[in-house]
Amino acid sequence: MTGDPGQGVFQDKILALATDLFIRNGYRGVSFLGIAKALGTTHSRIHYYFPTKAVLAETVLTAYVANTKADFRTIWTTRDADLLDRFLQSRDWIWRQYIRFNPAGAGGQNWGLLSRFASEADLLTPAIRKIIGTTQDDMDGYIGLGIRQAIERGELSEDSPEHALVLQISSLLHTSRYITRLDGGFQRLDQLLQWTFDVIQRAYGTVALHRSWPASQPSVVRPV
Repeated sequence: MTGDPGQGVFQDKILALATDLFIRNGYRGVSFLGIAKALGTTHSRIHYYFPTKAVLAETVLTAYVANTKADFRTIWTTRDADLLDRFLQSRDWIWRQYIRFNPAGAGGQNWGLLSRFASEADLLTPAIRKIIGTTQDDMDGYIGLGIRQAIERGELSEDSPEHALVLQISSLLHTSRYITRLDGGFQRLDQLLQWTFDVIQRAYGTVALHRSWPASQPSVVRPV
């Protein structure tokens, strides 16, 4: 590959389109012929940049994961955020992904690449499955740090079961794509996030944590 900047631009177009298609159609539903047709180019030109679909998928997932982890690292480890803020920022992040693929604010179209690929694990290479597993572990680590900070800030009691709380929150976030897909909308996920926060607050929260879930719906949070 040469240093022609035009080639880098075209490679970015491939990756952007492939990301969208993998999310919408899954690993099985994406082909180099489909990508080439959408970009108005040849099958062989796609192969020039990515010799196999597995290589393309791994490249797409690596970039997607880097952005996702950076966002959730900020949400769950920034010290000036309280636990409710972390829940709401997580909800709003998911909403922005959701509405990109469900622009009317309703619908069951897939919107998450990690969970989409995880549902097709038998089709993926060991390298891709490892990325998924490592990412889930890292996300759990960010949530765990957020919980520990909430204990240190006095929002949660010192005897709060950190591991159990991480498991509950993490499981909800990891399955959020399935919840919106099953519900055909965002309301159930919003309610589950609120219920989870309320239960944690009632069971382990101190006076410092006692804040109410806002009445505004995530539909007011538009993608930027």
